[in-house]
Amino acid sequence: MITRIGLVPVWVSDQDAALEFYIGKLGFEKVSDSGEQDGYRWVEVAPIGAETGIALVQPYPETLRMAGRKPEELIGMTSFTFDTNDISATYKTFSERGVTFTEKPTMQPWGRLQAQFVDQDGNQFILQERIDIRA
Repeated sequence: MITRIGLVPVWVSDQDAALEFYIGKLGFEKVSDSGEQDGYRWVEVAPIGAETGIALVQPYPETLRMAGRKPEELIGMTSFTFDTNDISATYKTFSERGVTFTEKPTMQPWGRLQAQFVDQDGNQFILQERIDIRA
């Protein structure tokens, strides 16, 4: 049985620039960085204390060949959601750190506050706070 999501890949053009964004702006921690071997480098980051991490994957020639893709077809194609318990504070902190938001915190019809932002490669992410509408 599946017990959790282990790792989510995010395609990036420059792993060092991605590390600066995810660690410096989002406050994540580096989980692993294999260093470059045979032209391939494995880098993982995660929110501090989180079980699920993000692999910052640069499209290497062999990966692209197997996928039948060009680099520009993968970069900026990631999109997923981060949960927060205080979207206003997170939005303010991230904005002060230079994160580019494409949507300010807005109540959605499905009962969640959400804001949208992009990383250095244009990958899109949703920041959301669940609101208990029964209160």
